Amino acid sequence: MANLIAAKSQADYPPFCKTAQLAADKTHFCIDSMKLHTQQDGKERWFLNIHYVEGDEVVSRTLTLDHSPKRDEDFGYLLEENDFPQHDVWLEKASFKSATTGMQQTSYRHKQGDGSAACACTWGAGVQTETPATEEFP
Repeated sequence: MANLIAAKSQADYPPFCKTAQLAADKTHFCIDSMKLHTQQDGKERWFLNIHYVEGDEVVSRTLTLDHSPKRDEDFGYLLEENDFPQHDVWLEKASFKSATTGMQQTSYRHKQGDGSAACACTWGAGVQTETPATEEFP
């Protein structure tokens, strides 16, 4: 029975992508939709349906990100305004020292270009642009 529930849950989302790999590759993606999801362990995470160019094709994936006050504000605004898709988004890795444990931790900050760069939505349409300017999201 548990396998049927897990299979149904997985069917609700495209395959998951690796956050660290997206950041390391500096992959630009478009956000199609998102929702704040409470996992079985009670932890809340953002589930983003995204698409990006991988090799010779555009792929759809699910990106999960922890919630934080800044991310909740940004993503909450997008949900409230139903402002999708969001184009030319990428992740930057940030390291910080935990105030509670004193250990080094990793976070991924979402960034968004100024719209001048080609994204997965225009890939293959012959659009040529330069590297985007860095701005805070959204």
